[in-house]
Amino acid sequence: MDRNRLYKVLFDGGDVGEAWPGQRLSFDVAPGEHRVMIKIDLMRSNEVVVAPGSGADVDLTCTGRGSLRAMWNTLFHRHAYLDLHLMTSEERARWEASRPGVPEPRNLADGTE
Repeated sequence: MDRNRLYKVLFDGGDVGEAWPGQRLSFDVAPGEHRVMIKIDLMRSNEVVVAPGSGADVDLTCTGRGSLRAMWNTLFHRHAYLDLHLMTSEERARWEASRPGVPEPRNLADGTE
């Protein structure tokens, strides 16, 4: 239900960017512990604490909790509207495999398409 809405990305309580559903973002942050959260309007995700080292990548994923549960969370648990968590290596591999590849370029000079 939130496919056409921007999500706000917060690091340590500050707004650092916006993302569309399914979009991948990258942020450069100082090494050490950081609190990450996603917000959409008045609803938000749980807070995840990450502690990347210098040059390290941390992969997070954010998903909705389903329409029936979303209604309950909208009314009573605005901090649990979205689920933010660290991706496992299996989740990361599935996500990478699901992304469309770059199409082969067409050679229009030979008259075939």
